[in-house]
Amino acid sequence: MLADPGRSDSLMRLLAGARWRIGAADLMALRDWSSFLARRRGGRDPRMTMPTTAGTRLR
Repeated sequence: MLADPGRSDSLMRLLAGARWRIGAADLMALRDWSSFLARRRGGRDPRMTMPTTAGTRLR
């Protein structure tokens, strides 16, 4: 997971395992709650922004 951060399946296995027991529905609820808090504070909704990197060309 640390070697390849794009592997969300590894993260889901870790979070859904016996130690943490966090499911997909829990993560979606956390995302919704954090978006609500960001809007309430006047921040942007992180789901609506696209990361940009200077000098990167889209293909």
